[in-house]
Amino acid sequence: MIDQTHTVTINRPVSEVFDFVADPSNEPRWHFDVKEVVRPKEGPIALGTTFEWVVKFLGTKSYVGEVTAFEPNRFIEMTTLEGVVTPKLTHTFQADGDRTSYTRRVRFETAGIFSVMEPLIKRMPSPNKRWAENLKLLLEGGQPK
Repeated sequence: MIDQTHTVTINRPVSEVFDFVADPSNEPRWHFDVKEVVRPKEGPIALGTTFEWVVKFLGTKSYVGEVTAFEPNRFIEMTTLEGVVTPKLTHTFQADGDRTSYTRRVRFETAGIFSVMEPLIKRMPSPNKRWAENLKLLLEGGQPK
């Protein structure tokens, strides 16, 4: 199993960070592997909301995912429902005065060729860290890398 976690402190209130992350149309602005997020229904996300992520990963692919846990200003969990790799993505938010401690965790079981490559994948630098750092930069007025 691959399990990558990274935490950053963002100089913005928790409600602002949560609202930004909870709006999937923002994701391509800080998670550069995501090219587009398509939602079948408009409105705020909630438990059971589904998405289609268009992702550049080993070519361009679409993945369908669902919000599998949701607690406003505290927690969002999204699980992909299909594909060779089916990650579970968790966003955790904790208020720290006017700042937010934001944790991004990605977990997935490997299958097929990825099972053989798992030891190598575990030793590679985690892109998860980059995405969390990009979110921090963007919300604090900087330019994501």
